[in-house]
Amino acid sequence: MKRLLILMLLAGAGKNLSAQWGCVDTIRRTPLYLCQDRQYIPVCGCDGITYRNACAAYWRAGVNTWTGGVCNGFHVDVFPNPVAGNNPVNVILSFPDNVYGNLTFRVIDAWGSIVYQRFFTNMQRTEFFLDPGFMRQGFYVILVIDSRGNFQAFRFARA
Repeated sequence: MKRLLILMLLAGAGKNLSAQWGCVDTIRRTPLYLCQDRQYIPVCGCDGITYRNACAAYWRAGVNTWTGGVCNGFHVDVFPNPVAGNNPVNVILSFPDNVYGNLTFRVIDAWGSIVYQRFFTNMQRTEFFLDPGFMRQGFYVILVIDSRGNFQAFRFARA
């Protein structure tokens, strides 16, 4: 009985060690960690996900290794989210290095109406400011679609 208990404890310890030393350290992962570096310098994590910068990959997601740049597909960065008042929202759309493509950027309100739309053709990376003055307080969906039909969608809030 004691041997079985010891084996179970060792097996559990092995899981924690593999969680710590694999691609993602689940013990270090802190999704609400506030990175001091707010710059957009995308990195591709060993998990195949693009992160805003190395701090976000390491502390928020617990990723142990990454390479510079965007992973496959495209990446959307919207900062800040939520936005308060009429402060401009910085939007960056980017493909991996040496990849160019077309994107449609949409802001959709809670009733499913498109309240803002913009098209980008033959771009690798673009940055623009979104004036939230046209949006009422509440929740929105930002939807970005490439020419192949791949998309990214996420919540956006105006306080």
